[in-house]
Amino acid sequence: MINPFTSKKWRLPPLGLLYLASYLEKHGISVRVLDPLSQGYENYASDSPYTGITCMSGQFKKVQEIAKQVKTKNPATVTVVGGVHPTVATEEANSDPNIDVVVVGEGEKALLRTVEEKSKKGIICGEPFENLDEIPIPARHLVNMNWYMRRGGIVFPRWLRATSVITSRGCPNSCHFCINSKRAMFGRTVRYHSAEYVKNEVEELVSRYRTEGIFFVDDNFVQNRKRLLEICSGIKRLDLKWTCLSRVDTLNRQVLDAMKDSGCVTVGFGVESGSQKVLDALNKNAKVENTIKAFDLCHDVGVKTWATIIIGSPREQRQDIEMTDKLLQRIKPDYLEVFYLTPYRGTVLYDQAAEEGWAMSENTTWLNDQPQVEIHFTREELVEIRKTLLSKHFSKWRWAKSNLKNPNFIYDVLANVVLEPSFVFEWIRR
Repeated sequence: MINPFTSKKWRLPPLGLLYLASYLEKHGISVRVLDPLSQGYENYASDSPYTGITCMSGQFKKVQEIAKQVKTKNPATVTVVGGVHPTVATEEANSDPNIDVVVVGEGEKALLRTVEEKSKKGIICGEPFENLDEIPIPARHLVNMNWYMRRGGIVFPRWLRATSVITSRGCPNSCHFCINSKRAMFGRTVRYHSAEYVKNEVEELVSRYRTEGIFFVDDNFVQNRKRLLEICSGIKRLDLKWTCLSRVDTLNRQVLDAMKDSGCVTVGFGVESGSQKVLDALNKNAKVENTIKAFDLCHDVGVKTWATIIIGSPREQRQDIEMTDKLLQRIKPDYLEVFYLTPYRGTVLYDQAAEEGWAMSENTTWLNDQPQVEIHFTREELVEIRKTLLSKHFSKWRWAKSNLKNPNFIYDVLANVVLEPSFVFEWIRR
């Protein structure tokens, strides 16, 4: 299994790959993971009969290079590529001479079938699990978890040994910028790991890796309130700090109180815009008033908030940016990120971009830290808008100052100045 090297800024373990690995191990297949991110060097030499590579759309060019390297060093290995990009751009992946098997959709059963049936070539469609608990806990023992578990700020605003957990697949919503807008990967029906499964996974992270914090990366961790309350009850005694993502129209007081009582310190929301016109164009199926109510509730309960904004959306013009600015002043998020609209392959937005002839970048990257599409604003204007919104509504320095009384934070900053000075100076610059 290969996790393509993308950026050191991405500090979350490749859970999708590790679910695949644990499922294969459950069926008696030996698995090794090549993970340059945590191993510290790029080495894509595979001596196995099968070599699997995971691929998001922003990684496809890198994956093509890796598949070529693998084939050059071991022509006999069968290269298997799966993930979001092969699912939405199947023929493109299948046409690469160094890619033998393309897995479309959910990968565990398809990959097991590929190996057991000794498939050498072709397209294999995945089969969704009705019961996610059939998949063992991700095989984190196959990567360098000490690297992933280094203290950091993924459970904002704390500085903790923390990592990510995902407890569901699928989303009932259809935001046009999301892969789920065309149901290509996990579909509209949400499937859940049981509360007991989640509790056991978190307990393993605490006992085996000394985890202090968890980032639940589900599209909407708060979707199933009954299960959420069971999870809160199950992990409360572990004395963890945790964060999660929610829609602005999902939370209520009872749920948020239980979340806080079990260790939740931050909730993230996809706010996207302060303009209802723009939200409707993105098919968010949410109201600006929902955003205000959700943030007021979090402020009242004492849970920190994290807001994400998208700029450059269809129908978004200068007055809509001003409405977003005013909304941010009203809701006062504790943490803010502003993203450039990106029409990824396999989304409704991508089809819309093609139909309407938007000016798009040909070099969509993993992190997309540059504008990707011009609709009503130029790239230069979008850069300036992002800079202005961040400078007005969020200061990383303010966050850093909040940790200055934490000896672990001070130690880690000083250690990184010595060990990884370029990373520290880039963080300060940004």
